[in-house]
Amino acid sequence: MTRSALEQQLAAVDADPTSVTALRAWVRDILIGDDVEMDAQVEPLILAVVERLDLASGNDTELIEVARQLHALLRGVEDEELAKALVPLAQDRANIMDVLRKAVKGQVSRTGWLSYVAEQHWSAPVKKALAVLDGPRLTHLLNALVHADYKTVATVLDLTS
Repeated sequence: MTRSALEQQLAAVDADPTSVTALRAWVRDILIGDDVEMDAQVEPLILAVVERLDLASGNDTELIEVARQLHALLRGVEDEELAKALVPLAQDRANIMDVLRKAVKGQVSRTGWLSYVAEQHWSAPVKKALAVLDGPRLTHLLNALVHADYKTVATVLDLTS
């Protein structure tokens, strides 16, 4: 299993949502691990993506949306470690955008934003980067998420190398 094969699986669902059954079977095969060889360099990324797809697999609509977001992430972010760090943000994009909209509008206080970030199961660098964002950068992050522009998300969070 390579990153390219992973991207092809996600692209198939992005192009044709009726292929969601095939995606579920693919996720199951990866989770079971029978005769699945993975490129060691991208294995952590593949497993992170498969875990998020598995969590969303109970509902077709959610699985399709998560697959689309993860596909956009992989297209936009080439670095495996960076992409892996952003997988949870791509998976929970709608919820994050909702909270960000409220934070940008002032409906969520700074303390509320920090509490939200602290409660998430994200990597420490992502949490730290989100915790220090100010108003204009929160707006920039929101706009990047609205457009599923994960390259810009990584830049706004200053996670790029």
